[in-house]
Formats: sequence, structure tokens, C-alpha cells
Amino acid sequence: MLANKRILIIGNSHNVALFKNLEVFNNAGMEVDFLHSKGESLLDLVDFSSITLKLKDNSNPNLNKRMQRIKSLIEYDHVVVYGLRLRAWGDGNGNWNDLITLDNRYSTQVILTCINQFIEDSAHYQILSQLKKITEGIDVISLPGPLPITPEEFDRSINFNFVEKFSCILKEKIQSLGARYSATPRELEDSTGCFTAEEFKSEKGNDYIHLNSIGGKLMVEHIMKCLGESL
Repeated sequence: MLANKRILIIGNSHNVALFKNLEVFNNAGMEVDFLHSKGESLLDLVDFSSITLKLKDNSNPNLNKRMQRIKSLIEYDHVVVYGLRLRAWGDGNGNWNDLITLDNRYSTQVILTCINQFIEDSAHYQILSQLKKITEGIDVISLPGPLPITPEEFDRSINFNFVEKFSCILKEKIQSLGARYSATPRELEDSTGCFTAEEFKSEKGNDYIHLNSIGGKLMVEHIMKCLGESL
């Protein structure tokens, strides 16, 4: 059913675990392109305002190489926007940890306003918003990256309630753009649903926000399932 479909996955460092499992896509007869840049925001590097994507800055050789394959969005059957600081720690203003602190100190209205602003400020939401203006007829899927919480930081009374609240708002905002929203697959998370299960986290120290190759395979299978549901 997915054979001969062309897919574009737009993301950041989360794409690495997916790319390691490219053969899973290939075995299904799919043609998949990845658009990402580690360490730099794609919003600063790529112009997403038209159906033909163009580089704003061509100083990144790896990105230049990827862009040579990506001529026009119209060539793709599905576009997946994955990660892109949608639930990352952020830097400076309004990061995830700050939101959790606010959630325990201020009124519901204050935290709802902060969560909405946090989502709207993310590269994920901004790219998705631009894509939905120019991709009529193309299936666009929003997929957040793994939760940015570690077992050491976990406090069920705080994190569980906040994760539920954030996820509900996120789903509503993504769907209001006209995109399909797909939550992180539950099998990737621990029993609380608040952080990545140990067997799927990155091999690098205390990094729970990135997946290892096994976790990446599960995510690839989840993406394929999402794509199949739209056919």
C-alpha cells in the first residue's frame, strides 16, 4: 500500500535515529528524503514560504546536498514534521522546566497562555504553519520528539499532570492548522508515560530526548503506520 510513495521528513537531530533505519522504509518500497540540520534552526536556513523550498544560507554543505534532492514539495505524497524543539528544553525563554515550575505556582490561565506561546514559538509549529499554507492536497503529519524528562527529574505529581495538559493543548493547536497530529508511540515510553524507556534512549549518557537505533526503528514503524492510515 505504501510502495512507490514519496515521503519528506523534516526535523533536526532526532532524524538521525530514523535515518539509521532507512532500510525499513526502503523494504516497503518507499522513497524517503530527510531535511534537517544539526545544531542550527531550519527556519534560519530554509525558506518554507513557497512550494519550491529554497536555501536562505548555502554555507552548510550537508544541507546543500540534501536540498539538491528536494526540488518541490509537490513531488511528495506525505510530509512529516518531526521534533524541531516542539518539546525540547529550549534556550533562554520559556523552556520546558520553566513551564513545569509555572504550572505549580500560577493559575491555570497563566500556564495555558505560557504553553500556547511555547508551542507557537517552536520551529516545529512555525514550519508546520507555513507548510499548511502551501501544501494543499499533500498529507502533512506532525510528530513531536521524545519527552525531555529524565528519571532523575521525574516527579509524578508534577510531571504527569503537566505532560497530560501540554499534550492536549498541543494536539488541539496542531489540528487547528489542518495537519494530522500523531503522539509519540506509547511503547517508546516508560510505564509513567513521562520519559523515554531506558532500552530506547540514546546511548549518550543521560540523553533521554534522543532515541537509539532500536527506538528509531519503532518510530519508523509508527510513521509508516500513520502513513498507511491516510491511504
